[in-house]
Amino acid sequence: MQWQTEWTQSSHYKKLAAIDKATGPSKYQNLTYGLMKIHTTILFQLRTGYIALNAYLYRLKKANSPQCERCFHHETAHHYILHCSRYDRQRNLLRRTVGSHNMTLEKLMTTRKWLPALIEYVNNTKRLHSSFQDIPPLTFADDDEDDSSHY
Repeated sequence: MQWQTEWTQSSHYKKLAAIDKATGPSKYQNLTYGLMKIHTTILFQLRTGYIALNAYLYRLKKANSPQCERCFHHETAHHYILHCSRYDRQRNLLRRTVGSHNMTLEKLMTTRKWLPALIEYVNNTKRLHSSFQDIPPLTFADDDEDDSSHY
């Protein structure tokens, strides 16, 4: 189909494919099944890069620079979650929860059982507080955490 060809050639597809090799609506629906709107919104914005971090805000002329005010690297979701020294304490808690081998954007943003820890990280840093205020914890029913067959 033509839309599939156009989609796979778009910059948006390439950005999402770098995080999630099996992009597609049904996979994302399974990942976000039963989540509150705020959790789905945060995940979507982190995955696409359209989130209130300086790299995106600068493109909208809402920030003076695309750089992180602490590290002077482009403040992207990748930098914010995995590298920014301002959030070392919060990141260490995230790492203890998910394990060092799961500290990649791909695993954090595509593995359902790690989503609560990622949301907790976002809430603990307070970096996105102006957009989302206090974010309620993301919890799953005991049998829902790993289930990816909702559709």
